[in-house]
Amino acid sequence: ASDERSSSPVARQLRSIVSSYPRFVTNRVVAVIVVCLFVAVVPLGFVLAVPRFQIGVDFEDNFPDGSYLSAYYLHTDEHFAGLSDDALLLFEDEDWSDEDVQDRALALVEVLDDFQPVVKNEFRSWLADYLRYVDVQKDLGSNGTNPARSGKKFYKDLRTWLKRDDPECANSKCSRLIVPKAYTRDIVWEGDGDDRRIVATRFRGSINVPDTLDGRFATMTSARAKVAEEKAGLNVEIYSYFFVFSDRDDMITELIFGTLAYAAAAVLGALLLFLHVFTVLLIGVGIAAVDGGLFCVMWLWNVPLDVSAFICLAISIGLAVDYVVHVAHAFEHSSGDARERAQEGLREIGGSVFKGGMSTFLGIVLLSAAPSEVFRIFFKMLFSTVVLALFIGLALFPALASLFGSIIPAKTKAADSVGVPAAYPSSQRGTHTGLDPDATPT
Repeated sequence: ASDERSSSPVARQLRSIVSSYPRFVTNRVVAVIVVCLFVAVVPLGFVLAVPRFQIGVDFEDNFPDGSYLSAYYLHTDEHFAGLSDDALLLFEDEDWSDEDVQDRALALVEVLDDFQPVVKNEFRSWLADYLRYVDVQKDLGSNGTNPARSGKKFYKDLRTWLKRDDPECANSKCSRLIVPKAYTRDIVWEGDGDDRRIVATRFRGSINVPDTLDGRFATMTSARAKVAEEKAGLNVEIYSYFFVFSDRDDMITELIFGTLAYAAAAVLGALLLFLHVFTVLLIGVGIAAVDGGLFCVMWLWNVPLDVSAFICLAISIGLAVDYVVHVAHAFEHSSGDARERAQEGLREIGGSVFKGGMSTFLGIVLLSAAPSEVFRIFFKMLFSTVVLALFIGLALFPALASLFGSIIPAKTKAADSVGVPAAYPSSQRGTHTGLDPDATPT
């Protein structure tokens, strides 16, 4: 009583709010409102927010603010040729001594060279330049010493040509010079001696890289479709460096949903070893609400769906469970009706859960001032996860437990008339409720 009188009015008011909160959140009307609000977040996030995400961060956001490297790349992309626009046609397991294979490969290249606006510059290959060299030697009339265009001598004569390191004209106007030896890096050989053959090779070209993500998706898809349509049985694929990122961004939503589903299944499956199945079901509702809430926050806070957000979403389930499972455990080990048990669980562990959330916030708050957008995304995601998880643990689960917790049996009975769980030793009873353990009940 003396402590009450000596404390400030603000402290007394705070203690009053904290002590009355368990009764407030488990009030039937309030509990129904809380449950409806959080359950509504799930379809809002998964159905409304996800289709509106920005996929991938802007290029400059991968670097610290004001980075010279970012400025260099953006300046080069704006005023000169793109830095990541190289394209390759990759061939495997083709017999290049067969004229039919040669004709089909050159026909594919001809189609791609005319495929505007996707292809930027024509594809150049050792095959086309070697065949021009063969034709030139034939026109010179070498009397039987002409290099082979196909057949058994093809690979031997090709290797001889590839050893030449003097520049030579690639056409009759000599508008382009080539060095045959430079093509050696584009050919992979197999075998020994005269039996060596080509197992893999590549032709080089370039592709226009649009500025927008949707444009890059469209370019990648149309280029692959055109090759698939025109390859005429050849084992060939088209590749460009930016395809790696476009592929990832194109399927990142599918990856996220799959990762969240597997993570949720693993966590909930582990909880079944310790908690009642209906308790785990209520926790599952909370996890879904956290994910749905995160999707809504990402949409409203303009957080792009990229690798940073993907990592945070993947760990959000583990963080969310950490804040609710303690309250659930305390609920199962409390006695009374569902509402009383929910209140007792909050009184026993709610303060510790809140302090855990605050300590996590203090651990990540400095990321909000990071000089790079990628790290600021980490802060936005982790901060939102902590806030939502605290609401789930301290509001949604107690509300759900007060409404449906009668299905969940208590794991202990009351040890005495003051309602202290028997899980606590008699020497500790009263220390969790503020009551004197030796006082006589009235």
